[in-house]
Amino acid sequence: ALSAAAASAQSRWTILGPAVSYHASDEHAQVQRQELVDTHCMRPLPTAPVVAAPRCRQIVSVEQTRRWNERHAAIGLERRQLGTRRTARVFTTLIEDSYGQLGLMGGAGWTWRVAQWNGWQSHVGVAGGLWRRTVLEDDATHLRRATRLFAMPVLLIDSPTVNVGVSVSYLPSVSIGGNPLNPTSVWTLQLRLTPPD
Repeated sequence: ALSAAAASAQSRWTILGPAVSYHASDEHAQVQRQELVDTHCMRPLPTAPVVAAPRCRQIVSVEQTRRWNERHAAIGLERRQLGTRRTARVFTTLIEDSYGQLGLMGGAGWTWRVAQWNGWQSHVGVAGGLWRRTVLEDDATHLRRATRLFAMPVLLIDSPTVNVGVSVSYLPSVSIGGNPLNPTSVWTLQLRLTPPD
């Protein structure tokens, strides 16, 4: 019973929240926004006299590219097991990708504590897994869903006293055999909330 209680004390859950990202190339940081545009109304009958068509206003989706993307809505869970020298982590999260579509990310990783100051601490490590997300086709004109492998270094900064922290990750640009797994490097900052015991 004592060993089970000790193991439980060494395991903690963390809630993964919203994120922001910075892309090395703005071609892959596309988000959609709605805007009103003026267009010509179409006449339903071809027998209508040829006159200037009246003006209409339509709501259309417009692709906007930018390197900063602050629209990554996300919710997920991380389970961590504290060890004597390192911490093992398993996580899954629903996260909005840079094309505004919801994706599923899951994986595992290991971190090591490297600093501690005034109730705050930092860990560094690596994480990897699978990510179901939207990707750009080779012709750069069509989007499709795909499951991609990912591996990245991570930096965690949190406070056990206030139960709030952030994770900083770097997803490098990777291609295998000319096929891009990740076409551009991305920095991501994500909020972390640890429920109190």
